[in-house]
Amino acid sequence: MPPECLTVLAPIKPGEVDALRAVLRPIGDDINGTHMPPGGRPHVAFPNSRDIHFARFAILTDPDRGPGRARLLYASVFDGSLEVHVAELAELSTGFEAIWKDVLTLCVFALVLMTLSATRFRKSLD
Repeated sequence: MPPECLTVLAPIKPGEVDALRAVLRPIGDDINGTHMPPGGRPHVAFPNSRDIHFARFAILTDPDRGPGRARLLYASVFDGSLEVHVAELAELSTGFEAIWKDVLTLCVFALVLMTLSATRFRKSLD
């Protein structure tokens, strides 16, 4: 079975780019989670995944939306279904809400997941 892909591109709340960058940078700088401070911090244990081949968070500037505007990109390549991928991602994550709280709405991510699920359902009917 070929791997699946997921791409989420969501607007970041105005003025929250630096806060989001402060959450994401330690995750990327310490992907194995070996340098956790006392009390912990948000972390995604990508190396512990059974199915994720590639995953990336990135902050992209979005000049079309105005000065200082940005979007959060999450892209991944994984084995299995989207539902299993999302469940595994939640299982591997601590403080996941710290990443998504600075995005305009969690509904953006939920909408993408529902759209992908509906598209796959329609394809299964063909």
